[in-house]
Amino acid sequence: MTVVGPAGVGKTRLAIEVARGLAPPGGVWLVRLDGVDTTMSIPRTVAETLRLPGGKQMLVERFTGAETVLVLDNCEHVVDRVAELTSELLDATTQLRVLATGQVRLDLDGETVYQLAPLPIADSVALFAGRAAEIRKQFVLDVETAPSVEEVCLSLEGLPLAIELAAARVRSLSVQDIARRLDDRFALLQDPTSRRPERRRALAAAIGWSYELLFPDEQRGLWALSCFADGAPLDAAEHVLAALGVPQASVVDRLADRSLVSVEITSEGAVHYRLLDSIRDFALDRLRESGLVDDARAAHAAWLAEAADRCDATVRGKRQPDCLAVVRAERANIDAALTWSAEHDQQLGVRIATGFGWTWVVHGDGVAGATHVRSALQAAGSLVTARERATGLLLAGWLETSAGNLDQAEADLDEALDLAKQLADDQLRADAHRQLAFLRIQQGRPQDALEQATASLTVYRPLGLDWEVATSLVIASYASIMLGDTTSATEAANEAMQLLTPIGDSWALVHADGMLGAIAQAGGRLDEAASFLARAAAASERLGFLGQAALHLTTLGRVEQRAGNTVAAIETLERALVAGGHSGDVRIAATARVNLARLLRASGRLDTALILLEQTDRWYRASGGGDGALLTRCLLASLSSATGSARAAEQLASVLEEALSAGDAEVQVLASDALARLAADRGDLRAAQRLLQSADDLRSGIPHVLDDLDRVDAQLARLRISSGFDQPGVC
Repeated sequence: MTVVGPAGVGKTRLAIEVARGLAPPGGVWLVRLDGVDTTMSIPRTVAETLRLPGGKQMLVERFTGAETVLVLDNCEHVVDRVAELTSELLDATTQLRVLATGQVRLDLDGETVYQLAPLPIADSVALFAGRAAEIRKQFVLDVETAPSVEEVCLSLEGLPLAIELAAARVRSLSVQDIARRLDDRFALLQDPTSRRPERRRALAAAIGWSYELLFPDEQRGLWALSCFADGAPLDAAEHVLAALGVPQASVVDRLADRSLVSVEITSEGAVHYRLLDSIRDFALDRLRESGLVDDARAAHAAWLAEAADRCDATVRGKRQPDCLAVVRAERANIDAALTWSAEHDQQLGVRIATGFGWTWVVHGDGVAGATHVRSALQAAGSLVTARERATGLLLAGWLETSAGNLDQAEADLDEALDLAKQLADDQLRADAHRQLAFLRIQQGRPQDALEQATASLTVYRPLGLDWEVATSLVIASYASIMLGDTTSATEAANEAMQLLTPIGDSWALVHADGMLGAIAQAGGRLDEAASFLARAAAASERLGFLGQAALHLTTLGRVEQRAGNTVAAIETLERALVAGGHSGDVRIAATARVNLARLLRASGRLDTALILLEQTDRWYRASGGGDGALLTRCLLASLSSATGSARAAEQLASVLEEALSAGDAEVQVLASDALARLAADRGDLRAAQRLLQSADDLRSGIPHVLDDLDRVDAQLARLRISSGFDQPGVC
């Protein structure tokens, strides 16, 4: 559906209200296109909003799963490209619903167009009267004022924004004066030959008229606020106002009195100033005409650089929530500052990107964060020092790892390590080893991960770097769990918890809590494991760490499965899948899909399990594999064999060979089970028994990894053997 209408008619407001009433499994995503110019990629813009790597293909894969609503707002200036993308996405999946807004339709087959009309005269008058009464308490709609109010509303064609701007003048003008002034201004609104977009033709006169009535310092105040892509906190507004020679923030209060600026109070009690989009566009044009746009943009970027510096210094401690609040509230402003810096002050751009880098890690903003850091480094080129480049690459590598872009992460981290060695900087080298340890975990290489984490600890410990020691220990603990060494894992996790508690890093503490849960699971202490993991998941959700919530819910689901509570396990894994999707951490979402799929298969829901595994396999292949990729292929081949695939045996043999080479005992067991079932189905009892015995021996060494529900093929093979080769069937 496309909502169309003139500028200022309320298309965006309507779309958001409609979206709030929807709750599809895949979520509702709002993509604001008003900041997209003709050179920018629409697919990439949409993908970044969804925190996905890549462009169009990743969108198709994302929308192939649960039903999702995509709101594309303000399409008119890129309508052809939006129409092309929308058509391709809708052709590729039946699970996507698109709600677009703009001044023109997308002109697609099957498109429903909703023409949002201006307000009827009665509603227009009511809007004017209500807004005027807010501005001037003495205002009443009576016999004397009603005719002029109606005249104003008719002249403004019922456009809500224009009516509100007119009503704002009742503080200093009578309604009759307003009506007379509008008569002189609206010739522009009626000009059908104008080359300007319809939005500008409809509102420029109303905004220009209001603008002409401002004092010079008020006009500059409007210029300053126009630099902010999504509103401005008080200190940010003051920073840019000062750069334009407006030393007093009281000018913003006067603009707010005239309803040109809206004032919002956040949940933390902070003031946030916001311009309506049309007013912002108009003011930005005036700023460009003044020749001061670079001064204002530089001040805007400098304020964000200072905010980035504060985040870099405090995000690893008790002020972490403050840093997260900044990147959440100022996302659009950060984007705008980085865009300006790439052309005008590349070193400032690197400072902004690297300063916010670890906050993006904590926030789970891997895709966009990595893009920002790499783009800033590329724009700066030789202007950055080797140390600055290494620092940026380390951040990019971690962000890319969390986003599933493992090949790029490896390249960036290898370069960072080389630079650290050239600089003979031990701490920088240790940082590279720690980030590489995280990468090795995601690649499914726990022994290498443990070696990298150990290398970092040999540097961090003598330097007394408690936070760095603790984070390396968390990674080492996870690697030890993967290797089956619960003793070392427990020691590392407990030490990490002791170090992190006084530091107050909530993100790292939740990770440590989750590790203790995983360790309890490995030791068979399922009630203890469930308690740790439920606490870690709840804390993650409360703090807004949706990626971590998904991780801990995934592990909790496995614990519930082992405890025999299949229904609860399925519900928990479904929650993990939703949290992973909302967080943008596609690698964790993939893990949740795999675990849910094998539990659904054990419950007899083969079709759904197959869909989940096929989606996950496609994602792993597109993202370069990593931890979980081989398991997914094994489960997919196993399920395919159960449903009669002729190539299943060949695929399983290949998977088993890779698992043997990689030392992946879990996949070896599952592949052997599936091959045993195939052997039993064709009557080869001896081969089936040999394969099952091999799988049983392997499984005895990893009792915490697999349970009987995971070994569906083994159960079926044993039934076939014990039945004396009755007619083979399928699971």
